[in-house]
Amino acid sequence: MRNITQGTNHHNCRLPAAAPPQQTARLWTSRDRVATSLPLARMAFLSLFCLASSLLLGCQGESQPPATSSSSGQTAASDQGPLTREGEASCPVVVQRRAQEAFMGLGERLTEGKRVALEDFQALCEQEDYARWLKTYNLGYVNGSIMRNVMTYVFADSTTAPDGTWRKPKRKELTQNFTYVKEHTAEVAEFLARFEAEDWHCRVRDHLEGFIDLSLLPQPLTISFLTLLPEIRYLEDHLLVDAGLAVAGSPEQLSRLIASVVYRVLAAPGGRAPHENLPGAEALVATYRKLLLEGISGWLEGYPDLDFDNDHPLLGEPDLMRQEYLTRAAEALASMHRYLAIVMASEEKLHLQGGLVDDVLRGLGAYTLTGYAMAELIATQLGEQQLAASSRSTRAFLEAYQKAAVLAKEDPGESSATRPVLPPFPQKEFQALLELLP
Repeated sequence: MRNITQGTNHHNCRLPAAAPPQQTARLWTSRDRVATSLPLARMAFLSLFCLASSLLLGCQGESQPPATSSSSGQTAASDQGPLTREGEASCPVVVQRRAQEAFMGLGERLTEGKRVALEDFQALCEQEDYARWLKTYNLGYVNGSIMRNVMTYVFADSTTAPDGTWRKPKRKELTQNFTYVKEHTAEVAEFLARFEAEDWHCRVRDHLEGFIDLSLLPQPLTISFLTLLPEIRYLEDHLLVDAGLAVAGSPEQLSRLIASVVYRVLAAPGGRAPHENLPGAEALVATYRKLLLEGISGWLEGYPDLDFDNDHPLLGEPDLMRQEYLTRAAEALASMHRYLAIVMASEEKLHLQGGLVDDVLRGLGAYTLTGYAMAELIATQLGEQQLAASSRSTRAFLEAYQKAAVLAKEDPGESSATRPVLPPFPQKEFQALLELLP
């Protein structure tokens, strides 16, 4: 396994636009992963990493699971509720595997050469967790027919599949992820059982402590596993986690990725993205709000140490941007500060060019790595407790970063020869920026 780093651009294979605003999807593929709150009109698949993030599709119907057997060997006990940790109250986090078991049940029947009717694939789409996931995509991105085409191609043999049902699908990213899950059937079943048995689902709350008011979490918080695309989605108090993404990493990593998405949905400051035609001052404020979002989400998920299986076709390639995040963040911050001085030079400049700093960060593909580097500096200089205290307010985050950056500049320490020192804001422009923040 190797560390997956961020790339600059999306792969050409684009995800469909999504709709409702109360969700977050986190794609872990190689890019400067800016997992967005919905709408996700411009989210795309890449050839390697992204949340997630994160840190947020259309075959819908009644919530009825298909009547299929399970190849995972798991039982309904996986859906009976949270485990109780020794000496503690019951963990208010539930793990569900019904959707994944239904998916593997169809796959097993296809592998054995058994006939699977179109209605069975439609029923899979209508299973409650698949229905939740799919309704956040554009209508028609995945439906019973598409699911049949992809699963038949992946699980069946061309000589045993019914006439006309075995052909190479157009949904390349689905085919790749389904194939990975099929090739790791035993590992997936073992991972999901271990994730619950070892209480990794409960550790989601542990990661969030201090960064979110835990009373905001639904009671219980439900984590549902299924196979579709390598991402995590949050919808209707359910975290929908792709089994391929899960097994390509570790249980510890997955618990952190999930925590990152929960923070994005329930605790991060809301608001429109800076490039969404906002007027000058609002665009500038949105830019730094987005840095906070990426910084805390990145800290929670363990960036830049995310590690996925090399063999996963969508997650498995390294990205030099992640490996060089600190150098690139220092360069991005220096550029941001220069352009902030331009923007804050006058009211007219602010009105006309308030989106300039956002243009710089998006142009460099540097939102996530810069936000994380800022969060890391706060934790290093001031402590993680101070980072947590600054995680719910853009003003608090920037003030904590400024304090940490000044301290690091005054006393860079022995690592300064090998680690770039992140520059503090110019004081004049920083004070002017704070006046714009709530």
